[in-house]
Amino acid sequence: MYLPTTSSLGLSTNGFQRMHIKSNGDVGFGAIPFNDYNFQVSTNSGSGNEVIFVVNNNGTTPNSATTARFDFGVFSDASNYVASNTVLGQTNFIGQANDARYVAAKIDAIVTNAGNVGRGAGHSGIMRFYTKPTNSNGVSERMKINEVGEVTINNLAGINDVGADANGKLQAATSDMNLKNTIENSPFGLNEILLLNPVTFLYNDTNRKIDSDVKEVGFIAQDVFDIIPNAVSSTGTGDLQLDYRAITATLTKAIQEQQALIKALEQRIINLENK
Repeated sequence: MYLPTTSSLGLSTNGFQRMHIKSNGDVGFGAIPFNDYNFQVSTNSGSGNEVIFVVNNNGTTPNSATTARFDFGVFSDASNYVASNTVLGQTNFIGQANDARYVAAKIDAIVTNAGNVGRGAGHSGIMRFYTKPTNSNGVSERMKINEVGEVTINNLAGINDVGADANGKLQAATSDMNLKNTIENSPFGLNEILLLNPVTFLYNDTNRKIDSDVKEVGFIAQDVFDIIPNAVSSTGTGDLQLDYRAITATLTKAIQEQQALIKALEQRIINLENK
């Protein structure tokens, strides 16, 4: 332990500086010179909050000409390997309510297809994203990117899980019977379909995710809610969103009901012709 400068404190091992505490409270971990750290926690963020700086391998604070990186890992000796489903790294985003802290969101990565193969050639990884629901004590998985780039988003627009491959092609939504209970026939059918009002429209410029110059064909969620309320839900911002899968199911039942009417009319015609 020594004093690198006035009102500062340094810690060293084997003749090399390993840690430095500046007079303003900044704490850095790294090698001499003490101004260049591999890791630094600073109180000088301008907002009163602590900030973390990670510097590159040369001890240079990242800018347009340098690259910063975090390395997370789980390692074993050369004769062993990391087991499948091992969490290699995890980042928690912490909030506080009164005197209790909680995890509001989390990102982690796990290894898959692990085995005793040379230089990890057969190993692969999955990245997972979590958020904390309201009135919940834990986080729930919301999105996952698998080893071939396929993306699965949980509960997208109220349709359970949906995925997309690396080319953006949507995969099937989860619909397994084992995931469901209280299964009943839908009360919505031909009568509801006849009440729906298909429209064309342009999205407002405020919706930055969708081209506002392309005319769309669809429904107005508020109108559908009055007819098939199960097909409509609210987003986190309060906007209404439409589950077109519910519309598809209602269309299926409407066709079945209409087909039954057609067959009944055909039978009446046959009966009249045979008189």
